[in-house]
Amino acid sequence: MKGKGFNLSLIGIILILQYSYALSSSSSSSSSSSLSSSLSSSSSDQIQIIIKTVELPKIHKSKFQPHTHYYHTHPYPNGRPYETPVLVENVLSRPVCESICGTILGIKGNSIVDLQRKKKFYNEDGEIVTGTKIIPCDLMQAFGCMMESHKDDSFFCFCEGMLEDEQEDDDNDEGDASSLKKIRSILDQAKEELFGVQYHENGDDIDIHNEGGEDGDGDGDGDGDGDGDGENERKKDIFNSGDGDGDGDGDGNGDGDGENERKKDIFKFFPKDVRPSDCVVIAGAGATSTLHRDPYTWTGTSLCLEGTKIWRFIAPPGSVPSFASEHESKSRSQSQSQNIDSYSGVNLVDDALQSYRLPSVAWDDESDLYLSSGWQSDLSLYAHISEDVPSAEDFAIMEEDGVGEDEKMRIILDYAMNVNQLRPSDDILPVFMNGDSDSDGDGNDDGDDWPLVIWTVVQKPGDLLVIPAHWWHQTYAMEPSVAVASQRGGIDRDARRVILHILNTLEVDREDREKLPDILKRLIDDDSPNASAESPREIAKALFDW
Repeated sequence: MKGKGFNLSLIGIILILQYSYALSSSSSSSSSSSLSSSLSSSSSDQIQIIIKTVELPKIHKSKFQPHTHYYHTHPYPNGRPYETPVLVENVLSRPVCESICGTILGIKGNSIVDLQRKKKFYNEDGEIVTGTKIIPCDLMQAFGCMMESHKDDSFFCFCEGMLEDEQEDDDNDEGDASSLKKIRSILDQAKEELFGVQYHENGDDIDIHNEGGEDGDGDGDGDGDGDGDGENERKKDIFNSGDGDGDGDGDGNGDGDGENERKKDIFKFFPKDVRPSDCVVIAGAGATSTLHRDPYTWTGTSLCLEGTKIWRFIAPPGSVPSFASEHESKSRSQSQSQNIDSYSGVNLVDDALQSYRLPSVAWDDESDLYLSSGWQSDLSLYAHISEDVPSAEDFAIMEEDGVGEDEKMRIILDYAMNVNQLRPSDDILPVFMNGDSDSDGDGNDDGDDWPLVIWTVVQKPGDLLVIPAHWWHQTYAMEPSVAVASQRGGIDRDARRVILHILNTLEVDREDREKLPDILKRLIDDDSPNASAESPREIAKALFDW
């Protein structure tokens, strides 16, 4: 099942598996506004809790504008910038998504991954508890387990660095390396074009919507003219050999255009040992990710390749207009210490979710200092799953009965919005309802004026979700799903947060910050008018040279 041109759908691949992988035993409402739900507490009778649910915006790829749909600014005087998650629809075509899945499995099927199994069982006291076990297996076996997953015995796998080249791997031949590079280029193009990076002007115009090819000249001059007829080159298979960058540095877009250069992802210029990589995420039906917020305070992205999944978010108070003014006066003084988390108010959510730091295991693991430490919680936004929630088999029967995709997505959204059917951990609710909150600015603790607000959206194949820094999030797979999680550091807002995150992690004090290169001082200066005009390449170089 070696890689080039491997073009079966995910389900077709799984059906090829003629064996079952044995594992050892181990321990609806409207989508418009809010829900009032009766929630059971383990320590009391039913209590009435108000949980607001908000459906996230969805926008077609052709209409997406970052400064309209993602970047925002509060309207009050001296208002702070903020971002909200947005689902960008139809970023990749279904055939391209299936091609990527098939190629990954064909090349990396024998790679060892850590499969997480969560199984519910009765303990000695007759209570239902969940046991978690990490099982090393190969990727092919993990896909097989994913097809057997359900809410009471679910499988989840987070494969960091899966798409990176491994030159020392004897099983990874030149053709496989080329195919992986094509996948990275396709995924990068799909993400970066949304933020204005122009690929087609620089010799890497891969057709990511109709299974077209790429310019593929690979001559490094960025002009896209290359070694053959341009129209003919564009008809090549997206997984054919050939570098196709046309820019000489392998990042898929040319280096001569100053404005295009300014829009690039700053992580492209980080040293390899601390540079984030794409992550392949596979989840069986009924599986949840951990509740977390991302490292480096970057803009995260998740591109769904197969299946459907529910996303739920908890917003930092500074990103909710009704609460933002409370944090504005506090953050003005806090920002002088350049604590990038202060003005968002995310620290309140961190405390409410009993969070802790968790470093990446895929990058910067050779250092005692983990620049990539993210934030994680052991609580869940899907702690209690109703028996009424449809299974993957239920959806398969619906399709056989003629239920179309639009109706299916509506059904899933109804469950996503319903906190009776998909209920958060009981331990989350009292903290949010009785936390230290003065949302009306009168100097008094308002307690229940800060309700738990869950933002939600349903993602299907080809959709890309853009995830801001400071937003806690968690997924629930309604069907077996495959996605690629990635990230970007745009110069407009992300770069400043990323640099401050690194300086804070390094515990660089004010005196040492005065010794920073001028380009970094301008970037982290909250009042600098020219910060967004800096070059990501030069910022990264100045940081790591320093």
